[in-house]
Amino acid sequence: MTGWTQFALAYAVFLLAHMIPARPALRRRLAGWLGERAYLAVYSLVSILILIWLFAAAAGAPRLVLWYAPGWSYAALPLVMLAACLLVSSGAFARNPFSIAGRADGFDPERPGIAGLTRHPVLWAFALWAGFHVIVTGTLAHTLLFGGFAAFALAGMLALDQRAKRLAGDDWPHLSRRTSLLPLGALIRAKWRPDWRVDRMEMAGASVRLLAGLCLYALLAGLHAPVFGVNPFTRLTGLLP
Repeated sequence: MTGWTQFALAYAVFLLAHMIPARPALRRRLAGWLGERAYLAVYSLVSILILIWLFAAAAGAPRLVLWYAPGWSYAALPLVMLAACLLVSSGAFARNPFSIAGRADGFDPERPGIAGLTRHPVLWAFALWAGFHVIVTGTLAHTLLFGGFAAFALAGMLALDQRAKRLAGDDWPHLSRRTSLLPLGALIRAKWRPDWRVDRMEMAGASVRLLAGLCLYALLAGLHAPVFGVNPFTRLTGLLP
C-alpha cells in the first residue's frame, strides 16, 4: 500500500466513523446493542485509534512542500494553542444548548456565559488548532489533513446552528439574541457583555475550567515531541534575541 493510498483510506475511515453520531437511528441501534456506556467507551477508543492511524498515514505520505511557514507563525502558534485549550475547557460541559459539548439544562439566555463569546467554543478551538497547523506545516498531506479538520469544524457549527434553530422554533430569537456564531460577534454588536457578578460556585467552576485548560495545554505541549517528533517550541526559541 503506497503512502497516498494509505492516507486516503485512513481519511475515508475517519470520516465514516464520525458520521455515526450524525445518524441517530444507527447510533441508537449500536447503543442499544452495546449499552450506552459501552458504546461511548468503544466509540472513543476506536476514534482515537483511527486518528492515530490518520496522523501516521499523513506523516508517511510523500513529502510535497507547498510553502515554508513564515517566522511569525512559530511565535503565534503557542498563543493560538493556548486560546484553543482555554476554549475547550470553557466550552466542555458548560451551560450551552448550542455547543457539541455543552448542556442545555440551566441555560439563561440573558446570561449566556461562554455562549456569549461564541455558540461553539469547542469547534472553534478545533478550527483554530487545525487552521493554524495548515500554516505551520506547509506540506500537501498535512494541508489536506488539517484543512479537512478545519472545514469539518466550520461545517459542524453551521449544522449545529440549523439543528438548534429547528428545535427552538419560535424561541430561537430570544434564546440566541445574546450569542453569536463568530467569536466576539455579540460583544462587538453590543448584544452581550461579560457578567462579572458571579457567586462562589460559579467562581469555583471558572477556576477549575481555567486550570483544566492550562493542564491540557501543558499536556499537549509535553506530548508533542515524543508523539509527533516535533517540538513546538524549537522554532520559537530561534526567534528570540
